[in-house]
Order: sequence, then structure tokens, then C-alpha cells
Amino acid sequence: MQSLISIIVPVYNVEAWLRQCIDSIINQTYRNLDIILIDDGSTDRCGEICDEYAAKDVRIRVFHTENQGLSGSRNFGIEKAMESRSEYIGFVDGDDWIEPDMFEVLLRYAEESGSEVVYSAGYIEHLSHTFRTIGPLMKDKKVNRTEALKALIKGHIGTGVWNKLWKKECFKEIRFPQGHVFEDTATVYKVFSVVNSIRVIPNVLYHHRYRKDSISHIYSTTCSMANLIDYYLAHKSRFDYFKEDCRFNTDNEVMEQLLFYCAISIKRTWLWYYASTKEEREKYSLQVEEMRAFSKRHFPRFGKRDWSLKLRLCIFMQKFNSPIVFPVLYYINHFYRWCRKRQDNF
Repeated sequence: MQSLISIIVPVYNVEAWLRQCIDSIINQTYRNLDIILIDDGSTDRCGEICDEYAAKDVRIRVFHTENQGLSGSRNFGIEKAMESRSEYIGFVDGDDWIEPDMFEVLLRYAEESGSEVVYSAGYIEHLSHTFRTIGPLMKDKKVNRTEALKALIKGHIGTGVWNKLWKKECFKEIRFPQGHVFEDTATVYKVFSVVNSIRVIPNVLYHHRYRKDSISHIYSTTCSMANLIDYYLAHKSRFDYFKEDCRFNTDNEVMEQLLFYCAISIKRTWLWYYASTKEEREKYSLQVEEMRAFSKRHFPRFGKRDWSLKLRLCIFMQKFNSPIVFPVLYYINHFYRWCRKRQDNF
């Protein structure tokens, strides 16, 4: 009997791209699918489109919920998948789409290897009218839990959940952080820590639409202190986890990489913080103080020698709670942007 795959699709105000997404799923060469569409309180026609497709395809289940964000929608979909007889879970974002044979290929490798996760190591990134192929980030191989976690931290395995097939039991005890963005960064390492092996394949099967207004894009128009703090917390949670794990806390390369990610997230948060209003700075003062304490505890006074000058300068200055810090960093940031703009014009 063919294995049933639950495909979880969070949907929120993606009317322009939703049909392409759903069409790519219902037309998969692998047919035994449980397609879970979660209309996350959309204010456009997404809900109607979901219902329209459900009326035509019995494999589709539609759930209309109040807006709870991407993490909440995925968690809701996981709960529905757990109630079904499916053996595997896949994730497709509502504005993305997939190759026709994606789940047939992933399932074949999962069954051949016995791995709980199959990772498609490449994907196609679409931005406006251009696109580029990312990866493959790793060669065709099967890796154990420890190797997979190290590859994840070093960037050889992507943090996205959407270009992977997961054994349903992977999410028996694990959920995405509710109410936070950068949920994949904060979740995938936890799943990797409980599996036995991961099968990596070089295939390019997923089309990821890269939108500048995405809430998880740190330079987006919807970027905010809250988002940037989530970015920091996601990376700090990984550092805290690996610091307590004897398999990794003696691996200098892994720990240094984790600290570098934390430093980047702190730098971006502080640059935004210094350009914010007084009210916003007061609102997030406790979180910023926690970042300052983390920097003092884990970074040398002037950062690491192999970091960029801008990163080292930001880490150095954000350790001080002084009125002079704001204007200094403000003008340094504007000078840096001016230099970058001049460079781009040449």
C-alpha cells in the first residue's frame, strides 16, 4: 500500500500566486496525498480559492482560522496531519510551487534509505521577473544525526522546512514557535536532534518566491524590532542548545559559527534600534539589554578578528549604554550606506 503524505500549506493573502501553488500540488505524479490548506484569516480571496479547489479534489481539506501567523498555521496543519493515517509530512508555502515529481522523488529516497528526513539540496529562488538556482548545497549522501546538525550550522543544509520530506513522527513532540518569525531556524535543528539519519539528494525540486515584503525578510518593508529580536532569539536558541551538547560544544568551528550568527543578528537589531523612535527604543529596552549582556559574555571587546570591520565596530559600541552611542552609530551607518551606494554606481 502506498504511503500517505500530508502536505501542509499555510495560506495568507497570497491570492495572486495561490492557484499556481495548489495546481503544482494536485498535479503531482505521486497521487496519494492529504492536502491540508490553512486559510490563516486571509482578507483577500484566498479562502474562496481554497474552497473552490476542495470542491473539485477530495484529497484537499480546507481549514479557515483566525490569523495566527506562519508558525501557528503550520502547527495547526501538523495537528491535522497527526489525526490522519499519513506517514510523512511535507510543507509548501502558499506563494511557492513545486516540481511535478517532487514528492514521488522524495518518498522514493525516504523508503530506500530508511531516513526520517529527505532533503532536496537545491531550490530555485524567484524574485520579481528573475530567478536563480541555489545549490545543491550538499552532495548525494546519507548522513547521521551528528553530521546533519553540523552541516546545518555550517550552512550546508538549508534551514527551510519546505524542501524536505519529514517522517510524521519527527513532529510528535516538536512545534514551531508560536507568534515568532524565523520559525524554521528555531525549529529544524530540534527535529534533526531526534532523528537517526537524513538522506540528502542533489535534486532541485522546489520554487521559492522571494518577496521583499515577506515578514521573514530582515530588510523588508515590514521589518520591525519585533522581527529582528525574533531573528536573534532563533540563533541564540541554537547556540544555547549546542553549548549544552557534548557532541558539539568542543567543536570550535561549530561554536564559532553559531556565535557569528548571533553577532550578525545583534548587529542588525542594534542598527535598527538606533534608527528607531524613542518610544520604540523604550519598548524593547529589556531585550536590547539582554543582547548587550550576551555580547559582553561571549564576544571579545572588539569582536572576532575574522569578522568584518562594520560587525566588529557594532559589537564593540553596542556594549555601552551611553547617550553618545546613538549619534555615533547613526552616522556610521549612514556613511556605510553612502559608501555602498557609491560603489554600486561604479
